[in-house]
Amino acid sequence: MLTSAEVELMGQRIQEGDAVALDNVRIGAISYKVYRVFNNSFSQGGRHYGLWIQNIPKNRRAEIILNGEATVEKDYTNLHPRLLYALVGSSLTGRRG
Repeated sequence: MLTSAEVELMGQRIQEGDAVALDNVRIGAISYKVYRVFNNSFSQGGRHYGLWIQNIPKNRRAEIILNGEATVEKDYTNLHPRLLYALVGSSLTGRRG
């Protein structure tokens, strides 16, 4: 799936093997290979790591275009604490800051 996507960054198509550097951050040669790190066992899930897009500086991620579509990176305030409260039938209240 990853290798079939058309990825653009700063108006240029990015392909496997291309070297990318942004804002003095050298991303290196582009690779679509990822590896999965499991929690305690296969049944407890895990997360994929290694995709070059994860190394792009946060302020530049909005410039990523996938298959001609703009991308969005959602930021959910207090996501994990809210999930924990929801598990016990309550809601997280109060203000940050």
